[in-house]
Amino acid sequence: MKKLKTLLIFVFTVLVLMIFASCKTALSAPTGITIDLNNTLSWRAVAGARRYVVEITDLDEEKAKDYSTPKVNYSLNFLDEGDYEIRIKAVAASESVKDSEWTEAVVFKKTRETGCIYKLVNNIEYHIVKFGSASGRVEIEDIYRGKPVTAIEAGAFKGCRDIEEVIVGNNVVTIGDNAFYNCPALRSIELPEGLQTIGAAAFHSCPSLTSITIPNSIKEIPADTFAYCRALTEVKWGGVVSIGESAFSNCSGLTSIVIPDTVQTLSAKAFFEAKNLKSVTIGKNVQSIGARAFLSCESLTEILFAEGAALTSIEEYAFNSCTALTIVNLPDGLTEIGEGAFYLCDALQNVTIPDSVQYVRRYAFSGAGFYAEAALRGDMFIYADNWVVHYTKKQEKDENGAFTILAIEKKDFKSTTVGIADYAFIDSEGLEAVEIPKSVKHLGEHAFSSCGKLYRVDLSASSIQEISERAFASCPLLSQVYLQNNRGESSILRIGSYAFYNCASLNLITIPTSVVSIGTYAFRATKIWDTPDESGVIYAGKWVVGYADDAKLVDVALKEGTVGISDYAFYNCSTLKSVTGLAQVKNLGYAAFYKCSALERVALNSNITVIQPYTFYKCTALFDVAFPDSLVVIGRSAFYKCETLNELNLSEVWTYVDDEGNEIGLMIDDYAFYGCTNIESILFSEKTQSIGDYAFYKCSNLRALDIQDTITHIGERAFANCSALETLSIGEGVDYIGERAFQNCAALKEVTIPANIQEIGNYAFYKCTSLAVVNIEDGEGELRIGNYAFYGAENLQRVYLPERLTSIGKYAFKGSALLQSVVLGKNVTEVGMHAFYGCKSLTIYVEAEAAPTTWHQRWNSSYRPVVFGCTLSEDGTYVVSVTVTENTFANVKEANIFMSPKCSGHAFAGWSATVNGEEKIYQANEIATAPVGTTLTAIWDKGDEPLVELPKEEPEEEGADSSSAAQ
Repeated sequence: MKKLKTLLIFVFTVLVLMIFASCKTALSAPTGITIDLNNTLSWRAVAGARRYVVEITDLDEEKAKDYSTPKVNYSLNFLDEGDYEIRIKAVAASESVKDSEWTEAVVFKKTRETGCIYKLVNNIEYHIVKFGSASGRVEIEDIYRGKPVTAIEAGAFKGCRDIEEVIVGNNVVTIGDNAFYNCPALRSIELPEGLQTIGAAAFHSCPSLTSITIPNSIKEIPADTFAYCRALTEVKWGGVVSIGESAFSNCSGLTSIVIPDTVQTLSAKAFFEAKNLKSVTIGKNVQSIGARAFLSCESLTEILFAEGAALTSIEEYAFNSCTALTIVNLPDGLTEIGEGAFYLCDALQNVTIPDSVQYVRRYAFSGAGFYAEAALRGDMFIYADNWVVHYTKKQEKDENGAFTILAIEKKDFKSTTVGIADYAFIDSEGLEAVEIPKSVKHLGEHAFSSCGKLYRVDLSASSIQEISERAFASCPLLSQVYLQNNRGESSILRIGSYAFYNCASLNLITIPTSVVSIGTYAFRATKIWDTPDESGVIYAGKWVVGYADDAKLVDVALKEGTVGISDYAFYNCSTLKSVTGLAQVKNLGYAAFYKCSALERVALNSNITVIQPYTFYKCTALFDVAFPDSLVVIGRSAFYKCETLNELNLSEVWTYVDDEGNEIGLMIDDYAFYGCTNIESILFSEKTQSIGDYAFYKCSNLRALDIQDTITHIGERAFANCSALETLSIGEGVDYIGERAFQNCAALKEVTIPANIQEIGNYAFYKCTSLAVVNIEDGEGELRIGNYAFYGAENLQRVYLPERLTSIGKYAFKGSALLQSVVLGKNVTEVGMHAFYGCKSLTIYVEAEAAPTTWHQRWNSSYRPVVFGCTLSEDGTYVVSVTVTENTFANVKEANIFMSPKCSGHAFAGWSATVNGEEKIYQANEIATAPVGTTLTAIWDKGDEPLVELPKEEPEEEGADSSSAAQ
């Protein structure tokens, strides 16, 4: 009986459990399943679920696998390329609740990916930052997860040993520094048209790379780009303009290079140690062959130059140790052959040097094959074409061991000799006298320096125009120097710095009237230097060349007939206050009065055409300058920080007519009046042509500026930090306003940009905080507004942009919080990112029906209201009407009030429209309510709307602590 009872209880319990189990509730299946562009599977959370199971079936292999996750999303990036079905179910947190059913299957296609690691930038584009698992053939996508791939960042593939081929996507514009550095298996890379920059050393040490095609869009191959690509045999250049330093150094696979005509710059070491390079053709627009550009190209046998070559210089050691080179024919137009340019080219037998060459530097041909041949023949001179490059007799001794005394006469030179190279006769102990023939035009630096026995030099018959730097320095016995013939004639125009320095016996010299400049310390440490006049001034002939070291010059009266003052003649003479007789001086040297801080006033010779660079540099007491009317150039830093100079009157400077009848206007060079903080006004001549970089930088007392119509160029920062400048008139001839030209001109209120201007440079009016009105006139040609051009113009309220405007740079109007409207015409093809950022009152009226794709995606990053499809005036500066379509208005929000458009000389009175047969006037802020199809016509009344006055800063309280400002 007991056993039966137990059995009945067991059966009852089982029945109860079965009934209970059949009554358990089940979880709902997940809903809202999505797969985003990042391959992340997501769904809505299910109440009561502890976790979820994701079932992924590979449709190609027909295999399913489950994955568990506590989250409501799951990354699918681990899957291989292929097709999949995905189901999800929720797993209950309690045993009393059933798991959910499986969801309906979702089909997912996993597309091919490179294995690279990407970074999302500004939520609009991807950059590749690391190679990840990439290997073999890598095709970089145009679009990755719905967004363009635009950059391969610095070092992204550096040291990747597994990639062999790379095809770069069409949207990539930047390849960073070292991007593919040391990829040993990389055989080929395909670069897209549209690529804009390749970084330094981008393909450095890719020893398997065999060829490269440079897209036309690439203008610069920067430093080390293809260095040590030893298998590289072919380069297709595209539109390259500049080849950077060491760009192809140690590319031993190259056998022939044709540098195209597009290239202008060939930098140092460009093809350094390209051991198998046999032939080089230099394109016609290359201006200079950089230092060591082809050094140790030991197989090089041929250098060709394009017809009409623009080459002017071959820099130091450019072809050093090109030991197979036998013949070189240099092009017309070349002016300088640098130091060691063909040094140790021991097979070189023949060189042609054009008449245009003025300088052959030391060692230019030392060790060339023709040196040995000349020595075997016993030649007195070694020639490179018609240039004396070496003197072979300089150490010859007689049977007693004494140096043989030699005199070189005119007849000893070849009749075709045109030049004597730098250092050609240096340290010739036996040389006693030298006479230079008429054929010689060029005398190099140090040419006869340190010739211990040289006492006589006769240049009177030569055609030399310049005695170069240190040409006769440290010749202790030199006492007889003849620079002109018996009729007083001479070809010499310039005597270089230190030309006769330390010629201790030299006590008298006649300077020809042809000389227009004498360099620094040309006669220092001679007897001439030891004999100053009674005031302490030192003369060489009729030239002032310095002053005695112990002299305390105050008031100097120049000798009657003084014609010139040498470079740095009164250098750092801090006691000098006045110079009487300066008006007779026709030639004023470089830095002649450098740091004469007590000098007060100068009157210059009426025939002076050039004020040399640094002439009155930091003459801080100089307040009065009488400028000659023949002036052509005011040189670099000529009046730098002349802080007392008050008025600058250049109005009497007229066009100079040169010997060929050409008219030359005044050019004000870089830094000419930099930091002249006391200048209040500038009167330009009507013949002024250009204003250089930093020319009037920080002239902080300048209040008004009238730039003449003849001026074409306003240089970089030319008037930057002129903080008191209130009024500005820019002449009709100006075509370029340089970068930062008026930066920080905080008092400037209004500016009109004339019709001839083609470019307003980057930062041109940066932080002109009082600038309220900008009127740009229409005219011929395009107009570009640079990056940051009006950045920080916080009071800017009206901008009139003409039809010829084509581009607006990034951040161009950032921070113009009072600016209410701008009009962008149909020719505007580019608007940079954040161009109107912080313009919180702005409405933008656009002639186009929509923003062109060439405008940056974040051109209107403050999401200001835009009116598209406007009909504009003939000059494109103001709105005539707009017909409303579904796409007319952008960024219509409650917080965005549509502001009225502007028209110069008129006030906006509303929009006139016909709605349902009735005339209606819309106010500016109502424009977005007009029905589709309505044509709104702007109503303009005469008379400008008043400008908003900015609140003035509160004056500092009396007695307030100003110590921090003083610091």
